[in-house]
Amino acid sequence: MASERHDFSLTLRLLSDLHLGDGETRDGPIPKDKAEPTQIATFARDHRDLPWLPGTSIKGALRALGDDEGVFGTTENGGKLIIWGGMLEHESVPGEDCALPHYDHRKARYTGAHVSIDPVSGAADDGKLFFRDYVPRGATFTVRCCWQGCFEDLTSRLLPTLNRAAGDWGFALGKASRAGFGRVKIINGAIAVSSTYLTQVNGVPRVRTDAPVMLPLSPARDAQIETLSLHCEGPFIIVDRTRNKEDDQETEAMRSFQRDASAAELLGTSLIGALRRRAGWLQQLDGGSSDDRNAKYGGDEKELTGVQRLFGINGWAKRLRILAIEHVSTGSATHRYPGVQLDDFTQATIPGALFMFDAPGDVRFKVALSVEGGDAPWARLRSDLIANGLKIGHKTGSGFGWFDVTGPTANEEPADAA
Repeated sequence: MASERHDFSLTLRLLSDLHLGDGETRDGPIPKDKAEPTQIATFARDHRDLPWLPGTSIKGALRALGDDEGVFGTTENGGKLIIWGGMLEHESVPGEDCALPHYDHRKARYTGAHVSIDPVSGAADDGKLFFRDYVPRGATFTVRCCWQGCFEDLTSRLLPTLNRAAGDWGFALGKASRAGFGRVKIINGAIAVSSTYLTQVNGVPRVRTDAPVMLPLSPARDAQIETLSLHCEGPFIIVDRTRNKEDDQETEAMRSFQRDASAAELLGTSLIGALRRRAGWLQQLDGGSSDDRNAKYGGDEKELTGVQRLFGINGWAKRLRILAIEHVSTGSATHRYPGVQLDDFTQATIPGALFMFDAPGDVRFKVALSVEGGDAPWARLRSDLIANGLKIGHKTGSGFGWFDVTGPTANEEPADAA
């Protein structure tokens, strides 16, 4: 009986920034009035000291699209699909002039800062920040794969999963994927499959290698996507917490998080936080309980509040998923606004220090999202957003980040769909 293996490669493109940790940290800057350096969660790396996608991580992410034990394996059986890992194509990352915080072109990373949210107040916990290394969106990885089984099984059992992974919005990988990070897409139009067959002829093993066969991919369409359009007429800023700068008057200015000099960024984590605070307020307004983020899932979905079901708690994954945030336009140049100076990493107030915010205005974004299985709390939240808008980012108490919301429209293609 013949034994077969079929080798092929996939090319993955990051549709959004990705963190895939290796469980380690590195030393960052030493904050003011602190003795120890900031700890930054590091990205898995290969022998070139470049970001690397472990095969087990890719395989697990693909399994979420098509849970076939024969393909992806069990604890006792590794399955028919073997993935060696993803090697970064270094030329695909931004150049040295990229404006992302602490961007290092040589190592293909930037430093992303996140705020710990107080579960009671919903506000940022003072001084509680955490930092990760991210690979910027647009980077591509080459992934070597092997199918150990018959070619017909490859086409009937694995190919549908690859088609889903090649869809407009790709698949989720790494941290904060439900907040828009870690969206990855297969961009091959077809995969070249090289097949090797081992047979026994009169008890003597024979190996035959066939010429590569091109196997086309047919990217799947997701019919449950909707979009919201966000417009902030006034100033908008999500503070880049890792750096500040000095001007000619020796006053420091906090910069807006941005990828280049032309536009501010809307982070998915900031948007998710703002949406959850609004949903929690609506739940109380409708006579329900406050949003308990410290709760743990007890096994009965009926015991969850609508907000917990939508945004998740420990043991229950959120149903709301941000797929992409597209910057549409920025209508006015960055302007400088006065404020209170904060420490770059701890965000503690520095007494008596003058501080300035650099923020653009007239900013527009388009957000693509999905809600798994549909959800009444989402319909309530969506209606309220369109009626009353949403405050996002920093200094909203001073009039920054007041967005009008319009939409939704269904089945729009992403701007960067390949």
